[in-house]
Amino acid sequence: MNHSRKIYEDPKLLLLLGILGAIIFYLSWDTVTASKLFDRYDIDQYFMRSRWAIGEGVLFKEVWSDYLLLPNLLFGLFRFLSENLHPLSTSFQSFSWLWVTVSWFLYLWATYIIATKVATQSLWIWLAPAPIFFTLVRYDIYLVIATLFALLAVRNEKYIEGALWLGLMVALKGYALFAVPAYCVFVFYRKGLLTAIKVAVLCVGPFILGNLIVLGYAGMEGLRMPYAAQGDRPNIGDSTYDAVFFLLSPLSLAVSPVSEVPLVPTKIAQFLQISIAFLAAGLKPKTFDELIDAFLIAILGFISFSKFYSPQFCLWVAPIACFSGSRNIRLLAVAFNWVSFIWYPVVQFFAGSRIVQSKILYLGGVSIALKPLSLILYKVTVVVMSSVRVAMIWVSFWQLKNRHYSVKSRET
Repeated sequence: MNHSRKIYEDPKLLLLLGILGAIIFYLSWDTVTASKLFDRYDIDQYFMRSRWAIGEGVLFKEVWSDYLLLPNLLFGLFRFLSENLHPLSTSFQSFSWLWVTVSWFLYLWATYIIATKVATQSLWIWLAPAPIFFTLVRYDIYLVIATLFALLAVRNEKYIEGALWLGLMVALKGYALFAVPAYCVFVFYRKGLLTAIKVAVLCVGPFILGNLIVLGYAGMEGLRMPYAAQGDRPNIGDSTYDAVFFLLSPLSLAVSPVSEVPLVPTKIAQFLQISIAFLAAGLKPKTFDELIDAFLIAILGFISFSKFYSPQFCLWVAPIACFSGSRNIRLLAVAFNWVSFIWYPVVQFFAGSRIVQSKILYLGGVSIALKPLSLILYKVTVVVMSSVRVAMIWVSFWQLKNRHYSVKSRET
């Protein structure tokens, strides 16, 4: 074993690193939150949507939220703890410091799991800048942890435990629902119909229960609240459909504004997302490696056919790709994480900066306006991100089909 692996395997060292990070965050948090480089938007949303936890209204009634019940309970727990502990001068600083500090420990825990229980070479995926950045300022790290435990359970043939973790993922964010058909087919081939039915119930049960609870106390309006909010999201030129448009109209890269109207109607986008989930299931994954490929097809397909894209989506893919035995998938996952980080926050900060928008560079007597250059960078990174996603889908599909062909060839 090399020295770097021993470092990642040492839980005491990682715990020490976590404590050191927590102290540094605490001592510098006023400066961090005051900085324009601090990505506070999502944490601010969690903070505002959690005021029900301190008696300021009822969730999904007086307190609006575009998240499902379970993540709102998570936000509420942090709000309750931060208000009572109040380690810093303001409520938001206390909440945000506690959020980032816990997320930092979870990131190190995920690092330890990947290094010791998954594959050392997969650390290149997890140590890319995007997972580090989005772990600290999004709640998707909880999905990463759940994904790791789900796949470890499945690899060890603990299919009911895997279903419980997958059910937790679905209750946290609905995208995981699109992996359920492939998992049920996998379990059907491994354990039979009865176990597959049990697994299906466990996967969707927490999600259904959460919705029934909201319906019971907040009514249909409260139940529809998070779904309507996600359905009404405007287009900001970040989807795969936009990438195709940019490729088909390259002359518009530096001059065309992005329309807020999605390029593809919501119903069509949803149909494509559902279709690729069932395509992944229809490929009949029967081994763990095949299931990983099917999951990648389903999740990457969901992301690629969505009418919008958020940069933290890379955290949905990273833990699954860590389990892949394919070097090509791992390399593409590393590229995906790097490009995601370049797109946001680097390029978006560059493109959205008022200073950048008003600046003109003079090179060799030639003036270059930075505004069109920033638009080009934004759209090029959208194209590259979309291309990497499509490439991962294709490689996963090819690998899955190739395994089936090899099995049939041996049988004949």
